[in-house]
Amino acid sequence: MEYTFFSPKLYLQGIKKIRAVGIASAICILILNAIIPIIALIENSFHFPGMAPRAIEEVSRGLFAPFSYLFIFFAPLMVYLMFSYLNERSKSDFYHSLPQTRSCVFISFTASILTWVAAILIGSYVVNSILWGIAPY
Repeated sequence: MEYTFFSPKLYLQGIKKIRAVGIASAICILILNAIIPIIALIENSFHFPGMAPRAIEEVSRGLFAPFSYLFIFFAPLMVYLMFSYLNERSKSDFYHSLPQTRSCVFISFTASILTWVAAILIGSYVVNSILWGIAPY
């Protein structure tokens, strides 16, 4: 069946095509975003006798998922890997021989890149919400 706007098969193929960069960037961003709440948890766990307990504070905007914007550096890498077939003759001939239009290929591949970026951001916010929920802030 020929798709003129969006192809689910090309979308899934695009997600699989950049999964190595997607997983690596997700791990990098999740670990970096988890460091600050973990440090706050460790800091609060050291309560020495005779010291007043630390006051409960609100989490500022700068402390909640501060490294989420690193996807700005990973997204161009994903775009390059997704559309690198245009630089190789055999792969370019294969993709241009597909029954989908070029705009369909572009929209399907761009949607797969945006899916990775959205998943990384949502995962980062969920991890930070859980960790800051545990911390006494």
